[in-house]
Amino acid sequence: MPSPPALRLALFNFAEAWVFAFLPLMQNDKRKLPTPVVVLTWVGALGLTNAFLAPYLAFREIFSPVPSSPTDIVDDDGTNNKNQLISTPFAIIASTVVGYALLQTIIATFTSGSQEWIDFSSLVQTDRTYLAFCVDLVLFGSFQSFLINKIVNENESDDTMIYNVPFVGLMVWLLRTT
Repeated sequence: MPSPPALRLALFNFAEAWVFAFLPLMQNDKRKLPTPVVVLTWVGALGLTNAFLAPYLAFREIFSPVPSSPTDIVDDDGTNNKNQLISTPFAIIASTVVGYALLQTIIATFTSGSQEWIDFSSLVQTDRTYLAFCVDLVLFGSFQSFLINKIVNENESDDTMIYNVPFVGLMVWLLRTT
């Protein structure tokens, strides 16, 4: 069986790496749904991307209580509940996969010129699966910004804009130790 064209594989890998990196973010959210729901949503999102994340975020807003005081937002030791033992490996794995996807894209561009991009563009316009992956990337940017801003506004005093940069902001947040 021949391997899929490099740009298609790169887009798929990028989308999967991004949604993979959402688990520590979802786990750090104080308004998260119960952990089994979070994990099952994340596993579903690995397969069907935004078909699971969008409803999860809606249910999170509807059914999760708003923390009533600042003490509900932080743990007993005065810090937020981000686990660096989980966040850091997730960031490293996702960044490695995205780095490989970027390398695939660069190699495909140099070896086949613009033809690979023309074929890919045509697929995005004619095949709903490829269009859906492109839409997923836009939605992931929105979901990332929404969740990180909720967590940062609840747990941290700084208002850094880097967290709103799609994918990069999530990696910065995952690798940040405070």
